[in-house]
Amino acid sequence: MELENITMLNNLNPLTNNYTLKLKIICLWWKMMHGRPTETFRLDMICMDEEGQKIQTLFSFTVNCMLCYQELRREKVSKI
Repeated sequence: MELENITMLNNLNPLTNNYTLKLKIICLWWKMMHGRPTETFRLDMICMDEEGQKIQTLFSFTVNCMLCYQELRREKVSKI
């Protein structure tokens, strides 16, 4: 990846949706399904770019994506 193609967070424009971002996750937490504590509904993160700018992001899972993610999470937890 070329450095000149990376967009810093302070240069994001709400009218454009095609960016290459290089971010470090500094905080991560899972939102669990109501009534189903073993199933993840959403993944929330606070990310930081190389200039120190921060952004909060969230990823809502579709059913297929959620099933794949749950399997990866179980593998990671079992290796700890």
